[in-house]
Amino acid sequence: AGFRAAANATEAIDLTGTLDGPSFNGVVTAFDSVPGARYRLSFDLGVNNGPCGGVPCSGPVGVLLDVVGVLSQRFMDFAPGGAGQQWTTLQVDFTAVDTRTVLAFDGQQGQAYIGLDNVTVTAVPEAATWALFGAGLGALAWRRRRATGR
Repeated sequence: AGFRAAANATEAIDLTGTLDGPSFNGVVTAFDSVPGARYRLSFDLGVNNGPCGGVPCSGPVGVLLDVVGVLSQRFMDFAPGGAGQQWTTLQVDFTAVDTRTVLAFDGQQGQAYIGLDNVTVTAVPEAATWALFGAGLGALAWRRRRATGR
């Protein structure tokens, strides 16, 4: 609905599905993944603390995240103070088990609005990658020092 602001863009998803009471809905998406690779999922969860079309509505709100075949986690009881649209950024790390990873977000708790926005998935470098990167930087520093004679 037009009176609800997105987290930092122009649109968000309302996981309650209706304006006149909860009938919780969800959304499903998928992305290509590498089995055994680590990923970080980040998303914004929102609540509207104020009138919703003349009817008071407020938190707490919650969502069930299902990374199909990997994990299922509830994020519940987000209820900040203050008036108007409120958002929080949540994240979870997981290891992919297939070449296609399915994400499902289901509204679980909320009076009239459960906002979902800014869903991103990024690869998380392994510790060995960081160690190799550090060793490479050290080798470059040693070589530069040796070349300049200092």
